[in-house]
Amino acid sequence: MQRSGSFRSIAMALTLATSFFVLFSSAAKAQDDPFASDAVLAQGNPPLTESMVTRYTNFTAWFYEIPFTQPQREKIRAILLRDWKKPEEIKNDMSWLTMAADFAKGSPDVREFIRCDLQARNLKALRANKDPDAQWLVAVYDEAHQPIAAGNPPLTESMVSHYNSFTAWLFEIPLTQPLKDRQRAMLLEDWKKPKELESDMKVLNWQLDMARYENGEVERLYVRSIVQPDMIKKMRADKGNPEAQSLVTAYDAAHPPIAAGNPPLTRQASDAWTELYCFVRNQSGAPHMDATQAVKDDFAHALTENWAKYPPEQQKAFSEMSQKWALVRFRWVKGKDAERQKILAAWQPIVNPSQPADSQLAAAREAAARVNAFTQRDANTMSEQELLQAAQDADLIARECRRTGNAQDLVTATKWEEVARNLHAGKAAYVKEQANTQAKAAIIEEYYKSQIMKRALLRKIPTLTPDGRSLEVEPQIRF
Repeated sequence: MQRSGSFRSIAMALTLATSFFVLFSSAAKAQDDPFASDAVLAQGNPPLTESMVTRYTNFTAWFYEIPFTQPQREKIRAILLRDWKKPEEIKNDMSWLTMAADFAKGSPDVREFIRCDLQARNLKALRANKDPDAQWLVAVYDEAHQPIAAGNPPLTESMVSHYNSFTAWLFEIPLTQPLKDRQRAMLLEDWKKPKELESDMKVLNWQLDMARYENGEVERLYVRSIVQPDMIKKMRADKGNPEAQSLVTAYDAAHPPIAAGNPPLTRQASDAWTELYCFVRNQSGAPHMDATQAVKDDFAHALTENWAKYPPEQQKAFSEMSQKWALVRFRWVKGKDAERQKILAAWQPIVNPSQPADSQLAAAREAAARVNAFTQRDANTMSEQELLQAAQDADLIARECRRTGNAQDLVTATKWEEVARNLHAGKAAYVKEQANTQAKAAIIEEYYKSQIMKRALLRKIPTLTPDGRSLEVEPQIRF
């Protein structure tokens, strides 16, 4: 399929756009080889296969939001077979397939933003390209995006889809069918009123602007964290606007409090604290700790259990954690080494204090780490003395759990006592039980990381400045 030279510029823009979500996107992961061998349709470098045709067609359909008919799919297949006779066209088509593989690395939200940007750019290039294949694709696109309401510009189903996905992302609410139907009806009505049309177009243009942010997803998340609370506050006060109230209801349902207070604690704030805590801890050289679901659950439990004990300023600081974490990520990506050191200086005393306040807890945690490391070794290589030392460590941890005395710690104490019994039973018995002991010790060592975290909850948390663009600590730090 012949294309203008701008196509490769578009692919390069994608590479730049996607380079920012890899650092912080949990969806970014290794992909299977996108060009795995199957039925070869045409020789070349690489050979064209049936699966490549399918991926090329499906990605084009998604990218341009075109529900290709079977004849249209056959047309693309024929174009690719023709292209594979020309090395330069193979190179162009492979760029498109590489783009598809790059898109697959992003989360759905990231893919939607990048498509929003690159679709507009590619369409502009295609409309300017007089090649018959390009003009055919433009005609198919226009046919698939017929206006559903007259206006300047006309409203299309694609615009409705973009508006819906952006609204769901902006307010972190599920994109349910009732919400999509309600907003579609709203947009159809708005397109009869020039002022409402203009307002809705500002939202769509805002989405496009966000898609083109220099720092990609981390900058979008930061901006969202700043504007979302104010938008919800204003919509909550707009009692006479049913659309606003519908969005507020959806927002409240998606952000239920997990602990009552002023303000209450939400799971979103708790999870943001977990991710921020683990990020700063790992960057500052402390023993590595991933923000797994289990660790997030531990943080949420600890915060919920202690929420009523926190003074109002502490509750407020934790309730702003989504904004704080978004700010830290954005400043980390955007900043130089000196700015990153300021971030660590602000948070490291909270996340990784040099001297734990509770020496018994610290000793128990060190013992848990030793037992965990011990149980990863081949049991056949251990001496009886090493086995005894590990058993004594397990006993120490169990006693510490019983000292703290809450229900969860007592359950953990029982598990550690079972580990200790396995270790005290001697080498022959331990060899049989090693796999079971490894699993328990690893889980409990994660629990002790959480116990260290609980002590951090009592420390002063940096607060946001009124504009939400920096953190205040003692002394005040500006980025």
